[in-house]
Order: sequence, then structure tokens, then C-alpha cells
Amino acid sequence: MLRKRKTPPAAPRDSRIAHRGDDAMAALFPDRRQAGIALAHRLAGLALADPVVLALPRGGVPVAAEVARELRAP
Repeated sequence: MLRKRKTPPAAPRDSRIAHRGDDAMAALFPDRRQAGIALAHRLAGLALADPVVLALPRGGVPVAAEVARELRAP
């Protein structure tokens, strides 16, 4: 007899985080590049010694590219 697998409960959604399909980011920035530019300007004020920028695929690369460009980081 086959056992039916139980589906794990869904994790609660954090209302502060824009999720795929939400319009939260679209309301703040026209695209990910503009979001990266805004983030880069805020991070530039931190005067980081040797920053390194990492990006996650599926949307993070355009943001990270702008941050790396502004901070002159790899």
C-alpha cells in the first residue's frame, strides 16, 4: 500500500519582502537596474574598505552589477 505524502505547511510570508508576483518593487523602482543604482548610492556612504559584491541569479545580477560599478568592486 502506498502512503500519501504529507505536504509541509507553507512558510509564513514576510510582508516586508517583495515576493515574485508582487508589485512592491515595481511601486518603488521601474526596474532592477534602478533598484541597484539606489542601493549603490546608499552603500557608497558606508565607505567600505574592500567591498566584494555577490549576486544571486533570477534577478539579483542587474542589481549587483550597478552596486559593483558604483563601489568599484569585483
